[in-house]
Amino acid sequence: MESFESLRNNVDNPNICFVFPSELTARFWCKHALRISSRKSIPLHRFLSWDQFKESCLVFPEAGRPANRAVRLLFLHEFLEQNSRHPRLRQIIPRRYAREPHVFLEPLERLLPVLHRVEAVRKRLPRFSRDKLDDLKLLYTTYREFLQKSQLFEPNYGRPQFSPGDRSYILFFPELIEDFSEFADLLTDRIELIPVPGIIRPGSSVRVFETLPEEIRATVQRMAALLDGGSDASEIILTVGNLGELEPLLRQEAELFDLPLDFHLGRPLSEFPQTRLFYKAYSAAETGFSLQTMKALLLCRSIPWKQERLCRALVRLALDGRIPGNTAGMDNWALSIESGRRNRNPRKLPLSRISGFYSTLKQHLSDIAAVVGFAELKACLVAFSAAFLDLTQLNEEEVKIFQFAMDSLDELERADELVASWRATGDAGYGQVAPAGRMHSTGAARRGQIPVFPLWWMYLSQRLYVPRRSAPGISVYPFRVSAGMQPKHHYLINASQAATSHTLRRYPFLKLHEEQHLSDVRRELSTAHLQLYSYSGDDVMFSYARRDYQRSNLPPPAFLTQGLSIAEASGLDPADAYELERKAWIDGNSFPLHTLQHVGYASAAIGCLRTREIDTTKQILQDPLLTQVLGQRLWDDENRLRISATALEIFSLCPFQFLFERLLEVSAEEYEPTMIDAIEFGQLLHSGLDVFFTNIHADDAHDQGMLLSGRREEYRRHLKGIVSRLCSGYQRKRPTLLAPISAEIQRRIEELLLAFLEVELETMADERIEGSEVRLKALAADPDTVLVGYIDRLNRNATGYTLIDYKKKHVPARGDLFSEEPRSLQMPFYIHLMEQNDLPVTRAAYYSFENRRYHFVLGSPKTNMGTPEELRRSIEGVKQRIVTMRKRISEGDYRIGISGAADCSGCRLREICRSEYATDG
Repeated sequence: MESFESLRNNVDNPNICFVFPSELTARFWCKHALRISSRKSIPLHRFLSWDQFKESCLVFPEAGRPANRAVRLLFLHEFLEQNSRHPRLRQIIPRRYAREPHVFLEPLERLLPVLHRVEAVRKRLPRFSRDKLDDLKLLYTTYREFLQKSQLFEPNYGRPQFSPGDRSYILFFPELIEDFSEFADLLTDRIELIPVPGIIRPGSSVRVFETLPEEIRATVQRMAALLDGGSDASEIILTVGNLGELEPLLRQEAELFDLPLDFHLGRPLSEFPQTRLFYKAYSAAETGFSLQTMKALLLCRSIPWKQERLCRALVRLALDGRIPGNTAGMDNWALSIESGRRNRNPRKLPLSRISGFYSTLKQHLSDIAAVVGFAELKACLVAFSAAFLDLTQLNEEEVKIFQFAMDSLDELERADELVASWRATGDAGYGQVAPAGRMHSTGAARRGQIPVFPLWWMYLSQRLYVPRRSAPGISVYPFRVSAGMQPKHHYLINASQAATSHTLRRYPFLKLHEEQHLSDVRRELSTAHLQLYSYSGDDVMFSYARRDYQRSNLPPPAFLTQGLSIAEASGLDPADAYELERKAWIDGNSFPLHTLQHVGYASAAIGCLRTREIDTTKQILQDPLLTQVLGQRLWDDENRLRISATALEIFSLCPFQFLFERLLEVSAEEYEPTMIDAIEFGQLLHSGLDVFFTNIHADDAHDQGMLLSGRREEYRRHLKGIVSRLCSGYQRKRPTLLAPISAEIQRRIEELLLAFLEVELETMADERIEGSEVRLKALAADPDTVLVGYIDRLNRNATGYTLIDYKKKHVPARGDLFSEEPRSLQMPFYIHLMEQNDLPVTRAAYYSFENRRYHFVLGSPKTNMGTPEELRRSIEGVKQRIVTMRKRISEGDYRIGISGAADCSGCRLREICRSEYATDG
């Protein structure tokens, strides 16, 4: 490009320096300068960014140091704190919002460097809002006074002097420098300016894709083909519109095609795991050590905990205790540990170590949330890290990020000292000295509504950090940053109108309608960027997609006005190895693999594609000793196989689940909080009715153990007393259970049992209570097999027995009981067990506590779920399943699918079984 002829002609002159809009472009040409120079080395200081040029050549007459983000942030915080107590701002912060000053911190901080332009607006726009003008003038005047008293200056407010020394400078592309107009009259005649080319390079074109993923994949494949063809990665640059949003997708696609990408993209320090761990720590204390925030802190795998096992054990105890966190005046985390001791530590956890760990952790987290100065915050964070984190697990770059965040607290501390000194003079915008007790002993101000930590976190969210290059690869830049670089191949993707738009607003404090009568308020730079990009490489290719993840896209106006050729992208250019892989599975063709495919096949060879030594989902156990040992876990004291209704149901639905849950006792660890455990709630309901009906059955005052409608109120009082005693015992065993939760459990159980009483008096009043929680057993067809069961309640009716089973809400449907492949075997199993004990069942029903009604299987005067013939077939089916279960267990047969398709939706063993993902063949 002709624009760089000046660089080539002067690169050997040591007294000439080159200035570029961005530091990355300056670095690029510094590296490439040796290729066009006869010198063996070139000093780095000859290639400068615009900001570096201003620092070295522009001298400001004001005394002191330039203001920085830390100074602006803390000045504004103090100014807005004062305004919250004595509101004087009218327009930019309405009085009704004055007590929420933190909402306005960031937008006003961005305005501070350009507030000197307010006066120019007033002169040119007399109708400008007077209240808004007064607010901005007050902020500007107060800020200027603060800068003066603190011996600081805002670079934009003064007019510097140009002091180049004995060097000459060549400035490239001043049109792309946002604040060049501020210094144009100072520099135009004193340095050489190289402008952006006036048009897009003739012959340039843009490829249009239908979707953004297609565009990304096609570009990645094209760059991979260049590397395969022998091109060096340093000869290729990828520029991306909206790179911050597309980075994850780019990384994913690049990994698929073995494409090494080197991202030059800064992220706020607050987004790195090495700093977010402190936010998690602060949030835990700030929310009263809630279970949610403590889980986010203690279970985070990116935090290098010294004692990770204690972290998980502490959360485990909290989940067992069902605590949502600490409450007023009660440390529920400590109580959960004490509860473990009282319950004889069923999980065998190191409770003493956990107690010490929690006590120390709580103190450190509380200190972080309560600090009143930045130096104190740094000390607390360092102490927390030393006590709980193993920083040796971090790599060099991660340690650098960690240290960078810590150093930012020093910057804030220095700025806070300036603000505190200014406040102490009584000139903090309102002429009032800070109230007594608001000064910290170190001189830092005690924060008002916004504590120290959120101020630091806001500061980190404004500080961009660019990780150093981890490995050489194709450089990837955001749009605008790489303008002016000149590699051999330059790809610009997502170059749509929306992604390439770049407009500068000279008066960002104005609204759109306020700008209408002003000239030079906006400057559009996207055309200049695209014109320069068209020359930024020997092979430059623009592309965009008609649709991305948020919108439909149009080409930039410059592409249309300057006659750029627009070509429809016709599919993917090189052969797609992943499409070839699909065809290879069908046709058996061979093709070269990418690294990720090699890794995938290698993993599959030792995983899903490998024949398992023991695959119980498909094979019968071949080891007689293993078969015998597993079967013995079901034997009773008389060496008979013990089968219950639940065991038969589980085995019939999925023998694999039965093997792992019942015989091997494998279960999934749950880390989701449960306030009221459904199983324990059901046990309380069952226990309440067991006590009630046992007392009724043993009470001589009752006629043959029958409920009497005339004693309804007595029964209600009796049930309430039973519930009170049961729930008190339940709470004693769980001291971490919060009072509102235990009260709600008691209220709900009492409500359900009283409702049950009303239904019982209406439906079962004529029946005699034979027993509650009745334990029955009987020999099966095989003499070495015994059937066992606990029947919730047994009544005696006029013709036989009534069998009742309690359900909290859902009862089996007709199809679950009487289909070809029944899912619910409990009721027919119990009826068969009763018959084996010569107890004929003439009525059988489920009671649903939530539905508050009986659902009859047999013996209802109105509607039954099935006919006697259907029930008899179901019982015969149960008897056959008992024989089948006995036979398969003795043979070690736990295969899946040979007894019909299983429903895996509620199974917690799918990650072990993986039957839905297995392939046969």
